[in-house]
Amino acid sequence: MKRTRFLCHQCGSTFSAKTSIVAPKDHLAASLKHQIALDLTENLSRKYIGQTRDVSGTTVVRILQSFNQKNALKSYFYPKFFV
Repeated sequence: MKRTRFLCHQCGSTFSAKTSIVAPKDHLAASLKHQIALDLTENLSRKYIGQTRDVSGTTVVRILQSFNQKNALKSYFYPKFFV
């Protein structure tokens, strides 16, 4: 999402537009990221996923890495005999 700034004429302060569709300081919609993550579960190349979703292959890799970091299980979740 392109950053749009607005100026308050009463107090002179500026603020940015906010939406629940796109996270702050992000450019891709959350639904697009979830669609790319679902595409990654299938046997598709990152180049093909990027072309069909209109993003670069590097962006596909970044989304994969971000989902891996969010969903990674920490060692303290496992019982002691697994560690």
